[in-house]
Amino acid sequence: MEEFVLNLKTKLEREANDVASLLDSMSEEGGASSAVEMARATHNHPADSALGLMEKELAVGNVVLLKELLKDIRHALRKLDTCPEKFGMCECCGKPIDRERLEARPWARYCISCKQKIEAKTKGK
Repeated sequence: MEEFVLNLKTKLEREANDVASLLDSMSEEGGASSAVEMARATHNHPADSALGLMEKELAVGNVVLLKELLKDIRHALRKLDTCPEKFGMCECCGKPIDRERLEARPWARYCISCKQKIEAKTKGK
């Protein structure tokens, strides 16, 4: 495996550990935030309830995004381990993903062109 790919693998492993640790800390804080929610519930002020709901929705949204990111990172690591010749190749068109894109997002599954097409289709729905 060439040095560039080995560096990306190291970066992916570090990112996976960081994201997993962040998710763990967020789930541990979930217990603390439940206590805060119980305290707020005793006040029954509409603004407190709305703020608590907004905070909870933001936290849930962040967890969902982080889980998706971790899934993508693990997918890239599996690809490197099982079929390294396919790492860095677009899963849509099969062409190589630009080196700059891989440096920025080593878990990228698609080249820029295909990613833009996918996002355009998603926005159109």
